Amino acid sequence: MQRVILTTAVAGLLLLVALFSACSINESDVEELGALKVSAMDTTQGITLQRGQVLVDNVPSSTRLPVEVGSLPSGQYEVTIKPGLLYPPATKTVNVDPPETTFVDFLFSADTPPSTLTLESNTPDAMIVIDEQFQPTIEIGVPFLIAAGDHSVSLFKEGHLTNSSRLDLTLLEDEEYTYTIDLTAAEYGNQTGDLFPDFTLPDDWGGEQTLGQYRGDVILVTFWFYNCTPCREEFPTIETVFQERAADGFRVLGINVGWYNDDQAKFEAIRDELNLSFPLLFNTYGISWTTDDLLIGTAPTNFIIAPSGKIHSRRGQITYESLNDLIDEALGN
Repeated sequence: MQRVILTTAVAGLLLLVALFSACSINESDVEELGALKVSAMDTTQGITLQRGQVLVDNVPSSTRLPVEVGSLPSGQYEVTIKPGLLYPPATKTVNVDPPETTFVDFLFSADTPPSTLTLESNTPDAMIVIDEQFQPTIEIGVPFLIAAGDHSVSLFKEGHLTNSSRLDLTLLEDEEYTYTIDLTAAEYGNQTGDLFPDFTLPDDWGGEQTLGQYRGDVILVTFWFYNCTPCREEFPTIETVFQERAADGFRVLGINVGWYNDDQAKFEAIRDELNLSFPLLFNTYGISWTTDDLLIGTAPTNFIIAPSGKIHSRRGQITYESLNDLIDEALGN
C-alpha cells in the first residue's frame, strides 16, 4: 500500500513539473514587439512639425506628429511622411528590433521648388482634402503651391456626393496641374444608396477623426462595444484586411456604440489585446445617434462607404472574403 501511494505521489509531482515546463515554454514563445517613433523638423526655420500623414508599409497611422507606432514584430519597415503643402513626401526604410523603440527623424527644407495645382469643381465652396487632411485656406479655382511628390487629392462638402474616387497624383517640380472634381447634392440616410451622415468624433489617441477627411476612399465604419463577442471575433479580420488593402485606399473607423461605459482604459485594452492599428472613436453624439438616427440595434453593425460618400452596403458581422468582395465592389461604384 505504501509503494502505491508513493508511486502515485511521484507521478503527480512529475505531472506538475511537466505542466510547469510546458507553461514556461509557451510563455517564452510569445513574440516580442517593438515600436517606431516618427518625428519631423523644418531645418530652415528650426521648428518641429506637428501635422503630417504618416504611413508604415503604406498603412496610415496618424496625421499628428510626433507619433509612436507600436506592436510591430521584428523586421524591416518602410516609413513615409507627407507633412503638408510646403514639404515633399519622404520615405525611409528602417529596422525594428523588439523590444526597443526605433526613432525615425525626418528633416525637411521649405525651399524645395514646388508644383502648382488648381482644382476646379461645380461646387465652388467645397473643401479641398490633400493627403486626408482638410485645407481650409485653399479655394476652388485658385492655383496654389504644393510640394512635388505623391499626393492624394479629393473634395468634400456636407450634403454632397463626390463624383469620383480620390486622385492619386505624382507632381513634378515647377510644373502646373489642373484637375476637375464635381459633386452632387444628396440626402443623408442610413440605408444602402444613402449619403452617410458626416461626423467628427474623438479617438483614443487624443485627436479627432472626421468622416469627410477620407472622402474618395472606401471606408468601413464599424460599430462595436467592449464586451461584444462577435465584435472581438471580427476585429482581427478587419485589421488584416486594413493592412492588406490600405494601399488601395481602404480605411477603417471603429465607433463605440455608446450603450455602455466603455472608457479610455477599455479602448486601450481592446486595442492592445487585439493589436489594432485603425482609429477607435468615442460616440459623443449619444445613444440616440446610433439607435434612432442610424437605426443600429445590434453590434457589430458595419457600413461600407463608397468613395462618393454613399452607403455601398450595410450588414452585421463580416468575414475576410466578404469584406474584400465589398471593397472591390465599392471601388467600382
